[in-house]
Amino acid sequence: MVNNSYRASGTIAGQRGQAAVEFALVIALLIFLLMGMFDLGRGIYAYNVVAGAAREGARFGITAPTDLAGIKNVVVAKSVGIAVDPNQVSVTCTDNGGNSVGDCLLSYNLTVRVPYTFQPATVFFASFTVTGKSTMVVAYHP
Repeated sequence: MVNNSYRASGTIAGQRGQAAVEFALVIALLIFLLMGMFDLGRGIYAYNVVAGAAREGARFGITAPTDLAGIKNVVVAKSVGIAVDPNQVSVTCTDNGGNSVGDCLLSYNLTVRVPYTFQPATVFFASFTVTGKSTMVVAYHP
């Protein structure tokens, strides 16, 4: 008697359906991991941009510590690829004792803090805030 469960290629008829189900289960996991890596890369990029923008804002600020609008403009200009809100950028000045002061004098510390809310592209992760901060010593006071 001939067994009809074998096809001409030598495979059992039900194995192809089983392979399709296994592939569907595995591909969902692989797509989830790929999307997670994509968001991780975007998050790292956002952190690097925000940290670099804070550094460039502080570099501008140590030569013009009274120009708050100029510092914020530099931060926004250096935030390539992300939308930093200039109203959230904070510029503070502290004396050598760590006390916050209003007028940034020579040899005081100028700190630029740049927050950015990162929105992942996938729905699996929640948004979070990335903050770049840079502190430099004032080198010039007009």
